[in-house]
Amino acid sequence: VGTDGTPSATNRYVTDSDGRLDLSSVAYSVAVLALNPALYWRFTETSGTAIDDSTANNRDGTTSGTVTRNTTSLLTNDADPSSDFAGGYATSTYDAFTANTPRTFVGWANRDAHATTDTLFGDEDGNALLRLDTSQNVKFLTGATWTTAWPGDSQIVMWALVFQEITDTWGSGGGGDTWGGGTGTDYWGPSVASLYINGSLVSTKYIAESWSTSATALYLGATGAGTDPFDGKMDEFAVFEYGLSAGQIQGLYASGTGNGGMIPKATVDAKGDLLLGLSDNNVDNLTVGANDTILMADSAQT
Repeated sequence: VGTDGTPSATNRYVTDSDGRLDLSSVAYSVAVLALNPALYWRFTETSGTAIDDSTANNRDGTTSGTVTRNTTSLLTNDADPSSDFAGGYATSTYDAFTANTPRTFVGWANRDAHATTDTLFGDEDGNALLRLDTSQNVKFLTGATWTTAWPGDSQIVMWALVFQEITDTWGSGGGGDTWGGGTGTDYWGPSVASLYINGSLVSTKYIAESWSTSATALYLGATGAGTDPFDGKMDEFAVFEYGLSAGQIQGLYASGTGNGGMIPKATVDAKGDLLLGLSDNNVDNLTVGANDTILMADSAQT
């Protein structure tokens, strides 16, 4: 790939002067789209209220309230803009909360201040909320708290929340079956959720609260009716309908910050094929597949 992440006949791979492959040169958007997101908002628009979905799913969004477009990108190696939320929020009719399967939510944010509770994402009815409180704690609903997990104000942060297991056997009472309880309301939960900050796992929490799966809108930067709006910039929000691995999340952060590091002993032969030796950065089992693509075992969906 070239430095913009696109294939090139003359520059298939980016290496340093020692011939080592530079993972940080791969464009962040290319890295995200390679993982097949269900929704991906890049916030590249310079004006207006529309948010384009970069996937083929056409799950576009709309901003409401005070959202300033065309502000500085939160990515190191990407000049595309972000949006500054100051009481506003973004919504989509896409229901990210219905299927009894794992989910991953990933985004970039720069919180201006912690004087109020700020919502990263939620649903229209308040049944799914990831928020930051005034002590820099990260909370999902009310039952899971990652104490002082947010790095602080005016810090560029990539956050990710991964629901790796959705089950109907963890609850208490009545066999713990909260899925399709026979009352006409289904629930997503209980489950476990892993919070990642800047590519690193903070911890995994048990989510005891049931999560209604009645069709509901997706909100970014607030919950329904604009409650607890986020104060600061947001960028590069994606939803995956499966649980990303730790290696995949680490790779996204490396791509977004330009700190992916180098894979040593990477050489290009006379045919332009990449030959890889030992690897680092927790990226293992790399091979070169069809069409000169690099295949990473850690990136495979399971």
